[in-house]
Amino acid sequence: MKKLLYQFDTDPHPAVFDNVVAYDGGADHVTAYGGVTPANVGPLVDGAIFTRAPKDKKSTAIFVGGSDMAAGEALFAAVRAKFFAGFRVGTMLDSNGSNTTAAAAVAWLVHAAPGGSLKGRHAVVLAGTGPVAARRPSRARAWCWPPAPAACRCSTRRPGSRSGTCCCCAMPMPRRRPASPAST
Repeated sequence: MKKLLYQFDTDPHPAVFDNVVAYDGGADHVTAYGGVTPANVGPLVDGAIFTRAPKDKKSTAIFVGGSDMAAGEALFAAVRAKFFAGFRVGTMLDSNGSNTTAAAAVAWLVHAAPGGSLKGRHAVVLAGTGPVAARRPSRARAWCWPPAPAACRCSTRRPGSRSGTCCCCAMPMPRRRPASPAST
């Protein structure tokens, strides 16, 4: 059974990067669509879930990508809303590479931590408002730090952006301090 991956991208043109990674990751065939929205994704999902027997659905998957996390989440929800009973396939959301990058960072931290645990450790979240941190705070805390570190310090490239809180611990982001005379 051939492994099929359907790449639904919210941008006008599907990301070539995602296509290459899909093939390198073992997909036998990748079909990429650009400009996919919650309004037009239905027939694409129907084609993926109705064409194979239930036992063969494990060889079909949908990947939702694009550069806009909010658009990706809306598209991902629309894809999943089409599923019912045994009519579903594996589905992944990775707009702007934010989920895979964040998961890889946390996996490496756990791997490198003595005893393989972050419990009682201090964490520093750099660029806590960038694309990797663009996940909702409650969801990010759930997968970012199991269990949560003892203390979390956050930074951002753009103080005041998003809600002004860290993606992992919901602590207020530090505000940029005015330059001191000695540093100018």
